[in-house]
Amino acid sequence: MNKINDFFDTLKERFTNPFFASFIISWALINWEITLALLYWENGFDGLIDYISKKADWYYGFVYPFIAACLYPFFRIAVDAAITWIKKISDNWNINISKERSVKISKYLRDRERLDTSLQNLEKIINAENVTADQLKKQIEIAETLQVNLAESRNRLVELEQQVKDSTALEKKFSNAQDQLANITNSNVLNRTWKVTIGPVNEGKTAVFKINGDSLSMMKNNELIEVGRVYGFHYMTPSKRISFIKVITEQTQDTFLLNDLSIIEAKGKIQLSGIEIPIPYGKEAYPILYSSEGFYS
Repeated sequence: MNKINDFFDTLKERFTNPFFASFIISWALINWEITLALLYWENGFDGLIDYISKKADWYYGFVYPFIAACLYPFFRIAVDAAITWIKKISDNWNINISKERSVKISKYLRDRERLDTSLQNLEKIINAENVTADQLKKQIEIAETLQVNLAESRNRLVELEQQVKDSTALEKKFSNAQDQLANITNSNVLNRTWKVTIGPVNEGKTAVFKINGDSLSMMKNNELIEVGRVYGFHYMTPSKRISFIKVITEQTQDTFLLNDLSIIEAKGKIQLSGIEIPIPYGKEAYPILYSSEGFYS
């Protein structure tokens, strides 16, 4: 398969060679009778062979076509030169005729040059306008994008302002709660005079106590007498409960009482309600109520 391809490639190269092509054309023209016989012979192949044998000889078959193929390049050069010369004469003749016209060729050439320059300038202006239009289009797109972003920013600003307002309100509430919590969680909340009811409501015993720091005093005969101390204050945030331990020292043996109380605060008045548990545990606990109403120290 490769050999066949090589054969056709070689044959193609031969036919495309200028000298070989010139030789074939020269041979066909010189031996025109044989060429016509090859194209139109109808008396059988053997008769065609006999006819070619009679017409063909060394000079017509090779020498004359070879000489013609060698002379063909020079003939072609001469023909091209003649055509160029004739064209030049024709152009000069046309120019000489044009000079006699109402519009001279020199003026035509100047006008044509000006027209070409104007067309080039116009093309530059059009290109510049296209560039300007593209830039303007991009600027419009950027402006539209900025407008959309500005609208989104405004909406976001409104949301942030509302959040700030809400945050301010929450901050105020938190601050108030902190103030209340500070008042409650500070053990100083106990530093006042209390009306204390020990036992069930309307059945328990009532006495007046004053707590100042860790000092515990009791009203006796219209006089406050120190009867013990207070320590271990603890505040439980979630349930708003406090606890502390009272120690009564006026007896022969100190009495320890754990107070577990809930805070009730309204209009600046505080109540502590819960139970009091004797220590050690095991003894009966009893309800107790501390009320600061009318007893601020």
